[in-house]
Amino acid sequence: MDYLTEVRNNLQAAKDRKAIAIAEENRKQRGAKFGIILLIAVMFTVIILFGDNIANWC
Repeated sequence: MDYLTEVRNNLQAAKDRKAIAIAEENRKQRGAKFGIILLIAVMFTVIILFGDNIANWC
């Protein structure tokens, strides 16, 4: 394998590693967004279902 082919392979490997890192970061951000949305949905559900009881407790 000549030098130029080796340089190309190394460059492609670096691009692949960067793409994998970006994909993992995007996956983490999507997971965080989903968790926040789920938390808000649960909070609204609790307020809607038990709102009158919570008002009586206070």
